[in-house]
Amino acid sequence: MKVVFAGNPNVGKTSLFNRITGSFEHVGNYPGVTVKRKAKTTKIDGEEYEFVDLPGLYSLNARSAEEVLAANELRSKNADVVVVVCEVNNLCRNLYLAMQIFDLGIKTVLAVNMMDELPRGRKFDAEKLAERLGVAVVPVSAKYRKGSENLIKEIKRARVPHLHKSRIYADVRREAAERYSLIDSLTEDVFTGKNVSGVCAFDKIALNKYLALPVFLIIMAAIFFVTFGIVGKFLCKGIQYGVEQLSQIAGYALSGSPNWLNALISQGIIGGVGGVLAFLPQVVLLYFFIGLLEDSGYISRVAFMTDDLFGKIGLSGRAAFTLIMGFGCSATAIVTARGLDDANMRVKTVMLTPFMSCSAKMPVFSAITAAYFNGNPLVIFAMYLLGVTMALVCAAVMQKTPLKSKNDCFVMELPPYRVPTFERLFQLVGSGVKSFVVKIGGSVFCLSVLAWILCNFSLARGFVLSGDGSVMQTFASIIAPIFRPLGFGNWKAVAALLSGLVAKESVITVIGGFGGVSAVLGYDQAMPFMVFALLYVPCVASLGVTAKEIGAKYAVISAASQFAIAYVVAFAVRACMIYELLLAIAIVAVIIVLTVRGIIKFSGRCRNCASCGKCK
Repeated sequence: MKVVFAGNPNVGKTSLFNRITGSFEHVGNYPGVTVKRKAKTTKIDGEEYEFVDLPGLYSLNARSAEEVLAANELRSKNADVVVVVCEVNNLCRNLYLAMQIFDLGIKTVLAVNMMDELPRGRKFDAEKLAERLGVAVVPVSAKYRKGSENLIKEIKRARVPHLHKSRIYADVRREAAERYSLIDSLTEDVFTGKNVSGVCAFDKIALNKYLALPVFLIIMAAIFFVTFGIVGKFLCKGIQYGVEQLSQIAGYALSGSPNWLNALISQGIIGGVGGVLAFLPQVVLLYFFIGLLEDSGYISRVAFMTDDLFGKIGLSGRAAFTLIMGFGCSATAIVTARGLDDANMRVKTVMLTPFMSCSAKMPVFSAITAAYFNGNPLVIFAMYLLGVTMALVCAAVMQKTPLKSKNDCFVMELPPYRVPTFERLFQLVGSGVKSFVVKIGGSVFCLSVLAWILCNFSLARGFVLSGDGSVMQTFASIIAPIFRPLGFGNWKAVAALLSGLVAKESVITVIGGFGGVSAVLGYDQAMPFMVFALLYVPCVASLGVTAKEIGAKYAVISAASQFAIAYVVAFAVRACMIYELLLAIAIVAVIIVLTVRGIIKFSGRCRNCASCGKCK
């Protein structure tokens, strides 16, 4: 039996899908989390069911790509049963889509979700609504695992609604008015008790024109202070100490073995892989705070408050969801850009997402900051801000190219603030940690071994512990002069960057195999190296997803442009460090010139220049 979950965005379809199928699909307290069809087959009481989770849509008159996908799936009538998921506090609005699905003549069950959020003293009569609609109405709470068993029972005995089909008008507004009039009559007396509604006091700050951005920056700074400051550093030091001790123990235990085997295990594997694993506590904290922002509903406010700024550079608030998800994993975030209607905007968003500092880059910044900047979390915060700034600057530049996108009206439903449950946070953190650990145990481990072999073996002399004449030195030395203007033109730093093309975690793994940050980079090289590592070509996984989503041509353009931007910005940082006095003089000179020009321009205007607009 094929069962399809359909409904408006952010009504809990995926949460209900996860409860029934035992899946762990990503959920969040904002619209547009699901952007593609998800299916899972499971057995219930010996009978096989295929459950399908569709992207959210407001009506079958779809606009965006994911809404068209969902509408086509429903119109195909391939489902045996459609479970229409509604939110109890927005039932009348959610029933508009339900009425359209009823008209298709498919067996339907109505799942009224989020019963736990029904205001105290207010009651919902599911039986009365079921009698009027002619379908089973099941109150559920996916958040607290309530009602799932009853929903499965009703799916087994689902029936076609007995409502007469609504009239279809050429005028969509007239059709909507007709449907909502019918919905009002059907839901009359379904609710009893007083409805409590109002604006959250925090929204007066979070959505304030002048306070929204400072509040957001304060929240992010606090997150970084906890993650990379006292708490994060304390937890990481414990693991780092354990890795160092394990490396020494392995070295002593293998003292009688060949030197290359001893060095491979104690330095290449334990030192390299363990060096990345030591930052696991910071990964846990980062995903924990991202989960808090997502599930609380604050992320939607961020998208709303950035829409005005984004609109001026050819993006929209909807793109903010993709960019923010880029702090977790670029490859995963890129897929969410499918929800953007404008093709050019979608291309730009995909190309800009790798500028966000993903969790894989975090160990690189943490290790270098710990080595040369006393572990100051503000340095790491500055790296994240630089990535965001470069994305916005590039978006503004791209708006002057053939990729110019139209400034569509961004309409978004702000979800209510919700208290995240421990289970939801545990799932989100667990998913991020699992991905991090699996990556370390898979691609990073293999790459660590391969990189160590290439860095410590010569085709002519065999094992060379110092790396002199090794395969990697021979190859990296050819490329190294390119990076000399950036300050880190040594072959070890270049080898680390090359490994980062496969997986960004490998950058610090290779550095660890060389003896640590201080053995590869000097103090004056640390900042340019971090800037370049932040902005240069993303990993192969992200490039592959980019090619799949917007085409190979744009993937190549994206990679080339990111390398060029990383080079220019890193060079500028290096120049600022060397020529501090000259830079200060240049900045003051530019400010003076602009000020004088502005005074001259203003003094030459007539009194009516503010209204006539003739003065240039």
